[in-house]
Amino acid sequence: MRVKNKPWNTEKVDFYDDFLENVLNTPWEKEIYYRQLPVATVVHNQHTELQQTVLLQTKIKRALMPYVNKYAPVGSPRRNKLTKYYYKVRRSILG
Repeated sequence: MRVKNKPWNTEKVDFYDDFLENVLNTPWEKEIYYRQLPVATVVHNQHTELQQTVLLQTKIKRALMPYVNKYAPVGSPRRNKLTKYYYKVRRSILG
């Protein structure tokens, strides 16, 4: 059985950071953290502290988005075309 590429199953998805922001302070927060435990746990002296990781693709996207927004505003045909090509490239890289 193949695991679906969803933010609650893996951290290697596009909107993982946004998903975690929305899960904070909900009943599902602990469950998500336990699923991601090997990825997000840092052990300090006598206590365990959860640390949110930021993916490289998220860092790149945050750096590029101001320029993309100027070149192709949200809702414009140019933005729709960029989005379409972005997902084609992403799908070919991630599988």
